[in-house]
Amino acid sequence: MTEFRLPPLVVDFNQLWLRADVHGDGADWPERAAAELLSRQQWAAYRTADGERRLTALMRQAAVIARTQAGDSATMGFILIPSPEEGVKGMAAFSPVDLAGRDAAEAWDDLLEQLAPELPGDYPPDVTPVQTKAGECRRLRMRYAAGAGPERPAGEHIAYLWVFGDYGAAVVMTISFADLLEAARWLPALDELAAGVWLQRYPGEGESKDGPGHATPGGLVEVRPARPAGKLLPAEGWTLDHWRLTADAGNGTLTLTGDRYRSGRARVFPLAAAGRSDGVTTVCLATYRWQVRPGPRSIWRMLLLDREGALVGAGLGRAQTQALRLFPPEVFEPLTAAGIRVVSESYDSAQALEDAHSGAAGKVALTGANRGRMAAIGLTAALLILIVVGVAVYFTR
Repeated sequence: MTEFRLPPLVVDFNQLWLRADVHGDGADWPERAAAELLSRQQWAAYRTADGERRLTALMRQAAVIARTQAGDSATMGFILIPSPEEGVKGMAAFSPVDLAGRDAAEAWDDLLEQLAPELPGDYPPDVTPVQTKAGECRRLRMRYAAGAGPERPAGEHIAYLWVFGDYGAAVVMTISFADLLEAARWLPALDELAAGVWLQRYPGEGESKDGPGHATPGGLVEVRPARPAGKLLPAEGWTLDHWRLTADAGNGTLTLTGDRYRSGRARVFPLAAAGRSDGVTTVCLATYRWQVRPGPRSIWRMLLLDREGALVGAGLGRAQTQALRLFPPEVFEPLTAAGIRVVSESYDSAQALEDAHSGAAGKVALTGANRGRMAAIGLTAALLILIVVGVAVYFTR
């Protein structure tokens, strides 16, 4: 009997999809989601102050829809949002199922039989095998009719089922469409999403080389930035070629290279897995509002934290909208194979970030929020303030 464990699934998805906040514990998700969409070429027309506000409002509505559809069972969800004109078309929710001691062959039959009553329809379900990176799954298409009478509108429930006997678990991906034509239109996109599901095996369980990072049998995980769609911004090409975050479980090290533009110097940090009390256990993707003129900016920074949440090291601070072009959260998911947690945190100010993780904001950012401390940090911050003042004067003319 295999004891239930949550399968470590990773999903490769294209720009039709947006990862959802299914648990509702990310208060800043609408802002982060809007920033991610703005980094995509099809949303370029919204790269204005008014466009960003409208898009953030849409993402707040999407967050409510995602939490409602996810319920208590979903562990992961992806919102189908193909373009600004079409908006949100639905959400594919991933939910684990405990096999309760059944072997894989028995579980397939039982679960397929159980899914049909859970997703009722007026027609027999269509069951089709689909090959994915995580192995074979079964796609179920079930029509349903709402209301009563011969003119009832018909819709379709679509589900994808995986069985992972080694984990004592199955996973079901579900989505519904209120219109049969819409269901048929988006079926290829759903098949592609399912095909991009892969199993991130932990050290000693095997090897996986898919996704933006990969793990080797020796416990080596390398994370690389994702290439954004469209034309690259200045310095993005260099970052794509040189930025790497490498976790070596065998040597107990985490190495960051190419974080500074035109600087290939590597920085090496200890991992807690090597027995170091000050070793890295968590990669925190932190954003905070930086109060500078002519207006506040959202800054993104990768923090390396120990088991107590203390700062071990940090990457370069970047404008959030530009950072998400290269570093969407899913880029860092392979780090879980090295026993490193990946979390996202958001703060209203640089000082709030500093209060949570001492040293995380940096002196220049804190000075932007409190000019009275400028003299304590030297010439660099003084020059920055002069530049900000100059820009402010320009905008008042």
